[in-house]
Amino acid sequence: MANSILSQSVKNNGIAVYNVMSNKIDFGEDIRNNHLAGDLVKYLDKAGENNNQVNIKVKFNSNASISEYINKINPDDHLAGLNFAHIKAKADGTVYYNWNQKFLLRTRQFDDKKYIVESSPDSIDWILQEDSKVINGYECKKAVLQKIRNNILVNDTLTTIAWYAPSITLPIGPGSYIGLPGIIVELHEKTTSYYLNTIEFLEEVKIDPNAIEGKNISYEDFNKMRKKFDNILYKKLFDDNKKMPGN
Repeated sequence: MANSILSQSVKNNGIAVYNVMSNKIDFGEDIRNNHLAGDLVKYLDKAGENNNQVNIKVKFNSNASISEYINKINPDDHLAGLNFAHIKAKADGTVYYNWNQKFLLRTRQFDDKKYIVESSPDSIDWILQEDSKVINGYECKKAVLQKIRNNILVNDTLTTIAWYAPSITLPIGPGSYIGLPGIIVELHEKTTSYYLNTIEFLEEVKIDPNAIEGKNISYEDFNKMRKKFDNILYKKLFDDNKKMPGN
């Protein structure tokens, strides 16, 4: 991992690059041996082999950071659409985080339109834990984030585990994973994991949130719009399922 012994002022500016990896999911032998579902599982396993082609770049300075997806997957690769790392990193979009002014901007694609959603970083409720381990020479602490999903299709809790380095006191990480008392070095979701690959400290890094393209919308208004769309979609799926033979 690239690193430098520089003054604290210089350490506030730089670029971090994360590798985004698809986690191997245990579908169980029954599904893997099924002649229909097994083929899909094989495609998912094959798609995961593109892991080294998915990255997130985070530029940072003393006030803010901006996280962007770097796509190196061949657009003609029909397996890219099944790669969890590619799907998740692309969905994260561009994320601008200003910790001094306490606001967060995130681009989201919805209904063929691009939006810039503004929210508060305080909504990211990390649970700090005492567990520690050394990752690539950094003494790291553990933090847990839990998100409840409750709709007509799923009712569960997603757990995300992050390992951050308090020695680099920048509250940054890949995508919208921000706000910890140190840079995120490693992070694990259910289907995707993020690993800090390189960090380069620079004399100066300029970040302009006005360069982000899209229509501005509040977090509350965007969620209302998306929830309305989801309810229509879920109702249609539910109604179509009832029409199927045997239901």
